[in-house]
Amino acid sequence: MALTKVEEFLFGGNHAHLVEAFDFADGAITVRIVPVEKNPAAISKGTTATFRNASCPDIWKDPKEKDEWPLNIIGFDCYPHGTRWKFVLNCDTTEWIWESAWPSRNPN
Repeated sequence: MALTKVEEFLFGGNHAHLVEAFDFADGAITVRIVPVEKNPAAISKGTTATFRNASCPDIWKDPKEKDEWPLNIIGFDCYPHGTRWKFVLNCDTTEWIWESAWPSRNPN
């Protein structure tokens, strides 16, 4: 399956990733992602993405399920929205939807 533009930018390769953290504060959304590794002890460095000038995210949570972090990324979509972008991050039991500037990426 082809990667979306934001997945290509953040993942650095066509392999599965997990959301390790999601935070919305001071008008910015910060998402920390790490690649899925066959050997959990060998988890390589992840990436922290910062989405500046973000609108308040729309959050959907499955009321019957409890989040178990890190969360599997089912899909990370993006759509141009005027001078900004609309992002949809689906992690099965939780889905975030927001608008913001294109993210900055910090490998760590």
